[in-house]
Amino acid sequence: MSGLPPITPWPPLITAAAQPRWMVWRDWLLTLSMWLLLALLCRHALLTLSAEILLLLGLRDEIPPLDFREHWRRMQPYWVAVGLLMLWLILWGSVWVLRRRLTRPAPMPRPLDTATEALRHEASAEALLTWRELPVAIVHVEHGGRMRAVPPGPERD
Repeated sequence: MSGLPPITPWPPLITAAAQPRWMVWRDWLLTLSMWLLLALLCRHALLTLSAEILLLLGLRDEIPPLDFREHWRRMQPYWVAVGLLMLWLILWGSVWVLRRRLTRPAPMPRPLDTATEALRHEASAEALLTWRELPVAIVHVEHGGRMRAVPPGPERD
């Protein structure tokens, strides 16, 4: 246990003041580049939307009709990528299911009696029974594998 007070308020928030300058610049650059990539991918829809707005404002007389064949042609690489990723997921999901069915589960080990388990942790059987009654315990593993458990609370040694 470190002896430090708990962090309040919880959960701790990461602010720009607590980050190095290079990290803030990196985050801004990555965010801006992702917005530009999104605008590039949606450019046809954005151009159509701007033409519709100009038509509604009366600044343009007509708008070209939507060509769904062109739309599907542009979307074809994305649909192929989605299909390949789904096939990949189905393939490895099937492999996982088959491996689970073909692998026999290992039998559960016999539970240790209290004295054997206490000996394993280099503790007394009474201490082990006391640990089991605690709803929450902090377990200290000392040098050599010796264990001791304490309930949470003020700093204990």
